[in-house]
Amino acid sequence: HPSHHQLTAGMARLSLAALAVACADFAVARPNIIFVLTDDEDVVLDTPSYLKNTRRLLADEGMELTAMYATTPVCCPSRSSFLTGQHIHNLHVHDNSIAGNCSSLAWQAGPEKNSLAVHLQKQGYQTAYFGKYLNNYGFPAAGGVEHIPPGWTEWQGLVGNSQYYDYALSVNGVAEHHGRDYATDYLTDIIKNRSLFWIREAAKSGRPFFAMLAPPASHDPTEPAPQHADLLAQIKAPRTANYGAGNEDKHWFVRAEGGKMSHLETEYTDLQYRRRILTLLSVDEMIGQLVTAIESLGIENSTYLFYTADNGYHMGQFGIMKDKRLPYEMDARVPGYVRGPTVRGGSKLKAAVLNIDYAPTILELAGLSPAEEPISKMDGRSFADAVLDGPKPMQQRSFLLEYNGEGGPETGMFCANVGPEMTREEPKWHHLPVHSCQDSVNNTYRCVRTVGQSEDSLFCNFPMEAGFEEFYPDIRSDPWQLQNLAHTLTHEKSQKLNAQVQRLAACKAETCRPETAGSAGDVN
Repeated sequence: HPSHHQLTAGMARLSLAALAVACADFAVARPNIIFVLTDDEDVVLDTPSYLKNTRRLLADEGMELTAMYATTPVCCPSRSSFLTGQHIHNLHVHDNSIAGNCSSLAWQAGPEKNSLAVHLQKQGYQTAYFGKYLNNYGFPAAGGVEHIPPGWTEWQGLVGNSQYYDYALSVNGVAEHHGRDYATDYLTDIIKNRSLFWIREAAKSGRPFFAMLAPPASHDPTEPAPQHADLLAQIKAPRTANYGAGNEDKHWFVRAEGGKMSHLETEYTDLQYRRRILTLLSVDEMIGQLVTAIESLGIENSTYLFYTADNGYHMGQFGIMKDKRLPYEMDARVPGYVRGPTVRGGSKLKAAVLNIDYAPTILELAGLSPAEEPISKMDGRSFADAVLDGPKPMQQRSFLLEYNGEGGPETGMFCANVGPEMTREEPKWHHLPVHSCQDSVNNTYRCVRTVGQSEDSLFCNFPMEAGFEEFYPDIRSDPWQLQNLAHTLTHEKSQKLNAQVQRLAACKAETCRPETAGSAGDVN
């Protein structure tokens, strides 16, 4: 007869087996998925530390993606990649303009018909979009507000670029105009309230749902909700090692526009750093209410909540007053979190995760196979295994960063004056206009970024600045990319890195993800 010890051990094995079966059953179920995509939110400059709900509910009680990157660090191209799982060289979305294929008729005739929402609907999902879509959406040249992108059951898309007041929405193809009354018009709260209502109704139906929430924060014009306007009065932009310095060995745009900053420029970065965080406090409230709603509806065991941003941001780094678009960590790295029933609280996924990875991950969670279309045709790599089973030992990944610079026909620069009219809400900029250039035509680059235990490097070439390279062999020891060590490369090593960049810049589907062992990541 079996002993008591043998019976106990056998029951334990049965319990573990039942648990494994339950987890396997869950993995093929169709969970609800909520995806929050913020605008221009940095992680390197420490903005997330001020967002208490987000840190507690998503990082402490969920999984943090500590090496989350936007492969093209600017709004429209990055958002296009999130929606499709493809690099911009395969989407032909070159920049934020209609001519650059941002929400253009060509985009609508091609990639938009293959977005993750289209495939989720085919899986029986209810789908909804709330907020900023692509920078030129809703304009006459992009088909007007009547155009509802395919795949969305409920559509409430912002016309044009981020605003907090004085904007229009396309509400299922009908224009809805908003003014400057906080209670009825503040866009982040509109997105929060309408998405919560839709989620409650969708949860009642018994069908799985996917909701994408895209608030304007922390994009210009950074107008905070009135109850937040006076908070955090003492904070200043971080004086990082490359703040107002370190531009001498960089490519032309950074050399030309960067360098030592004036007192007024420094004052602007302090004000704008604070204002950006204040706008995100409304998103932080949204996160708290989303989690409360998930729990009150009793769907916490069947709902995942993803959070990230379209690109990072710089505020004075290398002496460039503001913006994104550069290949450095502060622009390319973004916050990333996942919360859900299979996610262990406080875990960290340290392997590199990219914007192109979100569509295949969400579709795999929804029951589609990575080995089959549409996932197999995507450039990104699903990290659903880390969501379902937890991070694995870290695996090295080399990936592409690519950007096409924008500028005017005469100077080749994209510049703007920042003056008192910048915003109509407190805290205001009360000084004379400050001239700021954010981009140039030759700020065009192709880079390979490698993230792993044994290597943490960045190599870039600049096609319009023939022969110019930047190389940072160890970003752990040079986290602010102060020393361009391209001059230390042998001819052979330079050729090898350039060949790797060339391959990635032309990659498609599986050739963009040569690694085969899963998404990985160290556990802390």
